[in-house]
Amino acid sequence: MSRFRKDLLTGRRVIMASGRQLRPDEFRNTGVSWPESRLCPFCPGQEHRTTPPVLTLPGPESVDQKKWEIRVFPNMYPALDEGLPLPERNSGPDPLFPEAPGAGRHEVVAYTADHQGSLGRLSVAHLELLLRVIRDRCRALAAEQAEVVHVLPFCNHGPLAGATLAHPHLQILASSVLPALIRRKQECLAEHAHRQGECLLCRLAGEEESRGERFIAGNEAWVALAPWASRFPYEIQLLPRRHGPSLEEAEDRELALLAPLMQRVLARLEGIHQNLSYNVVFQSGPAAGCWDGAEFHWHVEILPRLARQAGFEAGSGFAINSVTPEHAAQRLRGKE
Repeated sequence: MSRFRKDLLTGRRVIMASGRQLRPDEFRNTGVSWPESRLCPFCPGQEHRTTPPVLTLPGPESVDQKKWEIRVFPNMYPALDEGLPLPERNSGPDPLFPEAPGAGRHEVVAYTADHQGSLGRLSVAHLELLLRVIRDRCRALAAEQAEVVHVLPFCNHGPLAGATLAHPHLQILASSVLPALIRRKQECLAEHAHRQGECLLCRLAGEEESRGERFIAGNEAWVALAPWASRFPYEIQLLPRRHGPSLEEAEDRELALLAPLMQRVLARLEGIHQNLSYNVVFQSGPAAGCWDGAEFHWHVEILPRLARQAGFEAGSGFAINSVTPEHAAQRLRGKE
């Protein structure tokens, strides 16, 4: 039986249609195993093929540069450009054709030297180190450019998730324009707080753990769940128990507790679906000092790319999900 579900965080509606699992080719989009390339620009020994790094771990003092764990460098083909001139004062935007300079920064984080690696295959210690690097780069990007109003780290793992290079990496985009989805989430969270006197995601973290149907795992600082109105089969949401507006404000202890939980659910997801393409997105509110984003509750989304989105989804704005979050949570807990 199909059902409409509404996501209170965005106002989006999703059609849950589990009967569509019987369609031919359902979940064909598991991804493709890319062969290892000796010319991969992100592999050890090919460092000269990227832009100069802004950060290398274990560090530039290492005698053997091939032993790095994490490298961060500017994207050679950035989506946003640094140092764009601001528009003249008297040249107001055209109301019919609005436009603004694409100012910002775009960095790449090669998070492992292993060409065949993935986030789910990292050790907990390595993942914790990576989470701290991401947070610290977000802080730096927001502080270095006054026009930056939002910083979004994301991982495109696999060709069906948008990756153009096989080597495991993620990206950080610092933008001078607040993304529409972040603005919408901010509005929904503020509206719920005004109406109910509480943070929606703080309430959901406790409620989902208590009910258990969509709860996957948790610890003293984090909750992993399959969202009520999941857009993607096996979608996962990681919620910090402590209310905070952005990843930039996360404490070391919180990231230390996020690492084992994130590694657990990603390893389980990758185990269920071999060669899976997926996105990991860190959702934060506006950068500090831009405007009040106190209502925002930052979180992490894991979005598997198992099913194709077609004309109905594009034309209606509805997502159709053939796997209920209750079933997904059961499998991700390890209980078939």
